[in-house]
Amino acid sequence: MSTRTRTRRRDERGSITPFVVIVSIALIMLAGLVVDGGRQLNAKGRALAYAQEAARAGSQAVDLTDPRLDLVESQALRAAAQYCAQAQAEDPTLVTCRPSIGEVQLPGGTFKAVQVQAQVRIDAILLGMIGKQTLQSSGTALARPVSGISDPDSGKQST
Repeated sequence: MSTRTRTRRRDERGSITPFVVIVSIALIMLAGLVVDGGRQLNAKGRALAYAQEAARAGSQAVDLTDPRLDLVESQALRAAAQYCAQAQAEDPTLVTCRPSIGEVQLPGGTFKAVQVQAQVRIDAILLGMIGKQTLQSSGTALARPVSGISDPDSGKQST
């Protein structure tokens, strides 16, 4: 082996190192998107579940003397807020749970409904390396009292 061949081999040593570093960083970022993206989807499901349950809790406050079973707004808001407070006490990632009164327009008329907006905030695992420390997901639900058995309610809101 000549001196020139040995020198060339020595000069090429470590030339693949920058490629390995760049590919490794790209793979870690991709893993971060997969892991933290999945966690954020899970958080969205939890936020939606909290909103739905709080809305259902509030929609049980009805005026039994009214044949339409309209909501008693103050009691409905109080019941939904009570559910939200209990959920926030048990789950520190639930940062917002806000009930309000809305309306649903159906062929049978316009009905009052309890609307709840919930937000869940979680810490990022791998995306924290690029400065995205927290991930937020939210959900909104609407519930109204229904008497008897009926067709599915068309007043659903998309999530």
